Amino acid sequence: MALSEKHSPVSEETDAYGSFTLALPVFTLGALLTTGQMYTIIPQFNELREHWGVGPHAMAWTLSAFAIGYAVGMLVSGPGSNKFGFRRWSSIGMIAAAVVTLLISLAPWYSLALLLRVVQGLTTGAFAPSVMTYIGRHLRPHHRGIAATAVLTSFIGAVIVAQMASQYLTDHVNRQAVWYLSALGLLALAVALRSVMIADRPHFTGSIWKSIGQLPQVFTHASLVRLYFVMALPMTVGVAVFTGFELTGIVTDSDELLALRAVALPFLALVPLVAIVLRRFSLNAQILGSLVVAGAAVLTMAIAPPHPVLLGITAALFLASTGIANPAILQSAMRIAPQFGASANSGAMFINYVGATLGPIVAAGVAGFGMHTLAWVLLALVVASLGLAVRHSRVLGESIAT
Repeated sequence: MALSEKHSPVSEETDAYGSFTLALPVFTLGALLTTGQMYTIIPQFNELREHWGVGPHAMAWTLSAFAIGYAVGMLVSGPGSNKFGFRRWSSIGMIAAAVVTLLISLAPWYSLALLLRVVQGLTTGAFAPSVMTYIGRHLRPHHRGIAATAVLTSFIGAVIVAQMASQYLTDHVNRQAVWYLSALGLLALAVALRSVMIADRPHFTGSIWKSIGQLPQVFTHASLVRLYFVMALPMTVGVAVFTGFELTGIVTDSDELLALRAVALPFLALVPLVAIVLRRFSLNAQILGSLVVAGAAVLTMAIAPPHPVLLGITAALFLASTGIANPAILQSAMRIAPQFGASANSGAMFINYVGATLGPIVAAGVAGFGMHTLAWVLLALVVASLGLAVRHSRVLGESIAT
């Protein structure tokens, strides 16, 4: 049912444009920092297991706890930023996230840390939908594709960068330093967002509950939900792969783990450039082609010898291919349901991080059978995502060759 005129979003034509050159580095680094909070804990698994007296399955839940909060935070962030404005919503969220992150460093018990990880995810979830919708509304049209690809690539790159930074600080300083610097970075991000984003012009004139009322419409839109799962299943796979490297014990040397993670960085750095080249192809072609490459990477992981360099390359190729697919998926979602605005982005990111929640659970459940077995399970998820993408292409009646 359409929204009444009183509660309708402000039209895009009235939106002012902000600075691309100022916003891009803040948004890109902010994506690394906020999403990276999920993964900073992975290199600390062994130390925290001893500190809290828990097992590997319990440590996997520290990832899932953050992802649950992150998913819910993203879900409410769309309606919240529609109502209160992108700048206000995101900057207040980052201040709250900084406080909670600092508290995690002081948590003496596993149960308290788990609760704080949920709240940390909830507060950092204020960033992504606000920024992605801001890009679509307040950057000039010819800048939007570059900005969206760069930010989405940073979300994926956070899997690597956060683990590398955390591992280095944990090994050479102490584990608390990771949380202290993260909290400081989130405070700095709040200040930067207020500096580079234009003044708030809320895009929804009704109450916050009216804005939240859009969400059931989002989740009953068949084509949108199909696209959401196309994006979410590879997210499960990506998180499970890197959690599996820790839990299977396939790589135990600290330097080898650091090198394995670092291999992905050059691949991810090329994603925005590759995305520009691929703009000549249809969105469906970009999605399907990227998922085929992602499947090939996981298949290689399943059948090839478990050498750290090869594992690093195949994991990097997987992340890079999803980095190309995700902007195309979000653009496709906005084209088929532009009426939902930020709520459509919230729905996508909510389902995406529900997928992330499942990643550590899948890894913990299968890791005891070895990395090869885990890779076969994950390949099935990529194939399922590809099947949904093919279905989406057929429903829309688009040719993937154009």
